[in-house]
Amino acid sequence: MNLKNKTLSTLLLSITLIGCTPSEQEDKVIIETQDDVVAVEAVPEKKAPEGSIEISTSFEDSTFRDSIERELLNEINICFDSLQPDPRKEGMSLCSPENFAFYTYSDKISLENGFLLQVKAGVNNYPVRRLLFFIRENGRLVTMNSVQGYLVQKRPTPSGFDDLVVSLVDNLEGTYQRYDVLLQYKEGKYHLIEALGDLQGSIDTPEMKKNAKAFFEERIRKNKLMF
Repeated sequence: MNLKNKTLSTLLLSITLIGCTPSEQEDKVIIETQDDVVAVEAVPEKKAPEGSIEISTSFEDSTFRDSIERELLNEINICFDSLQPDPRKEGMSLCSPENFAFYTYSDKISLENGFLLQVKAGVNNYPVRRLLFFIRENGRLVTMNSVQGYLVQKRPTPSGFDDLVVSLVDNLEGTYQRYDVLLQYKEGKYHLIEALGDLQGSIDTPEMKKNAKAFFEERIRKNKLMF
C-alpha cells in the first residue's frame, strides 16, 4: 500500500483516544481537541539534532512571565483583559497564560517585535490548538504565519532564525490526524520544508518524504491547516 493510501486508511480508521494529565503526556503523541488533553499511543521518532529545544505547552502557569506578554495580547486584539473591559470583545477568551503561551523564533528579534503564540484549544471557540507567528512591521504587529497545530521543537540555525518542528492537526469528520513537519524561515515567512512523520511513525526514505510532503501539502490546502 502506498503512503497516500496508507495515510488515508489511517484517517478513516477509528482512533482510540486516551485522556491523560500533562504529566502523563511525555510519552504520548498529543492530539489537540476541544478538551486539550486527548492523546493516543506514542509513535517512534528519530533522535533530534544536537542543540534542539523540545517544546511542550501545558498552559499551567497562573501568571505571565513578563508584563509585556499581556500588553502584546492586547495589541493583537485576540482576547479580553479583565483589567480593561471592552464590550467589543464579547465572546473572546481571557488574556491569560492558561490560554496563551509565548515563544521566540529568532535571536535577532526581541519578543516585543516578533514571537510565536501558542493558543490553547477552545480559545475564542476555535476547536484545536493554533500556533500564530507575528512580526512587527512599520510599528504594527502583523501575522506572518498561522498553523492549525502546535510547536514541538525549535532547532537553532546559523541564520539566527530557528527551524521549527510543528504538528499540524487535521480533522476528518471527528477523527484527528497529526502531520509532523519541518518549517524553515525564508524571505520573511516560514515554509514547509520536509515531512517528518504522522501517527504511523517517522518518515525516513527520500521517496516516502517526497510522497508525504505532497500529501501533507494537499491536506494543508484543502483544510487550511497552514498559511
